[in-house]
Amino acid sequence: MTNQDMIEYLKEYKRLDRQICRLIEDKQRWFDRALKVTPTWSDMPGGSDGENPRELAMCEAMDCEAEINRLIDQLHELREKVKEYISLTGDNDENLLKIVKIR
Repeated sequence: MTNQDMIEYLKEYKRLDRQICRLIEDKQRWFDRALKVTPTWSDMPGGSDGENPRELAMCEAMDCEAEINRLIDQLHELREKVKEYISLTGDNDENLLKIVKIR
């Protein structure tokens, strides 16, 4: 592995970490929205398109969860590659060791 490869691993790690954090925030927003949606009762006919806002918000939260899990799997694969590199080369670069350590 060259120095450029190490830099690419670090960039990929940071990108995955940012995406996971963003999706966790999005999931929480959708979950909060699902809990805040309340039905309104009125004598007037509704112009609803038949979609349940609570159900839609929960579906979005679940989609975020699925994407988070997919990205975590990618992060795990990246960590395994870095561990293998460290074991083969003995490189104890501080940035690479950060990738290997799980929060």
